[in-house]
Amino acid sequence: MRKILNIGSLNLDRTLYVDKFVQAGETVRANELRTSAGGKGLNQSIALARAGATVIHTGAIGCDGEFLRAALENEGVDVTDIKKVDGANGQALIQVDEQGQNCIIVYPGSNNSITPEQIDNSLKRLQAGDMVLLQNETSNLSYALSAARAAGLYIVLNPSPLTDSLKKMNLGAVNCLILNETEAKGLTGCDDNSPRQLISALRKKYSDTDCLLTLGAEGAIYISPEKIYSCPAYKVKAVDTTAAGDTFTGYFLAALLKGEDIAAALEQASAAAALAVTHIGAAGSIPNFAEVEKFVQSQNN
Repeated sequence: MRKILNIGSLNLDRTLYVDKFVQAGETVRANELRTSAGGKGLNQSIALARAGATVIHTGAIGCDGEFLRAALENEGVDVTDIKKVDGANGQALIQVDEQGQNCIIVYPGSNNSITPEQIDNSLKRLQAGDMVLLQNETSNLSYALSAARAAGLYIVLNPSPLTDSLKKMNLGAVNCLILNETEAKGLTGCDDNSPRQLISALRKKYSDTDCLLTLGAEGAIYISPEKIYSCPAYKVKAVDTTAAGDTFTGYFLAALLKGEDIAAALEQASAAAALAVTHIGAAGSIPNFAEVEKFVQSQNN
């Protein structure tokens, strides 16, 4: 099976559970505080591993982040290319409200110390046709894109968080964009929230790139130059949506790596994300493959 290299963030997640999100000038009391392993990169690597993929993670931890490396290693992720640097680890401050929705502030910390040399050393471990997964929570994203393309690798980008520098970046090297409605609007300039208009805008701007548009409770749509696939979301009671998108990404790509077609990959990813939102936390909420299979069977009976 092909391998996937995830050049991704490793964060300490500090999650505050609140009745409602705090507003400007307001002080609210949190009902609970939890500290856990997180970061888009870590969450996606764990989802990939639990879905059965062979995963290499490239990243950086600070003086307070050793347990993040251990969390990945315990899942069977190759952590050889995770380095330790001086200073604070990456951090995420997360609010989760009564409906399970979240808002997040990310401090890059050690994630900003990924160097071109580290990227090159990791890419040497792959062969043409292997995958590289990227997000926008680590340094030297543009370099990683160009180096992965030069190596003949299949490149997947989750353009989150969406920044002005990312909007200006040449994404021609990307084979597949995995993005939500907000990110699609930001990248294309489309001012219409309707999936039909977003699909049209994505096809126009990224005509040679496959796009996977996630729509939360409305499901997901996969757009290729030849065809459009849609997949409804499973209906569940959400308690925390923090790692739902990362779970979806990991399970979708793992299915492709195992040779599944787009429709099957979407179904597995949708089921995994549905299970994730029924549990509190980020990495801890990501289901294993057996749980996903059991859930799909129960929904189809």
